[in-house]
Amino acid sequence: MIGNCTYQGQCKYKEDIKYWLALWMKSSESFQKNTYSSKSFKEIEQLAYNVQELCELAWRKVNSPSELSEKENDRAIKLISEIESLKVEVQFAPLKGIKK
Repeated sequence: MIGNCTYQGQCKYKEDIKYWLALWMKSSESFQKNTYSSKSFKEIEQLAYNVQELCELAWRKVNSPSELSEKENDRAIKLISEIESLKVEVQFAPLKGIKK
């Protein structure tokens, strides 16, 4: 067992993790709808898109570790890099945990 997960990828808090990922996906989607009505939100629109896509991939990975292809795993790594490199004043705080 590593942390709260077994070597087979079964996490003790799997359902909690999936809940939060789904909530962040929904929040990102809602936020994106508001960027069209506010110029100040427009600058972080890309962050919202990246967070939503990353959370979707992470949710699938937590739900079924073998479900993601190598290409999708690479995409998740790229999204993390893009989120970290965005020059905006807003940060996606759970990013460190998702990287694990």
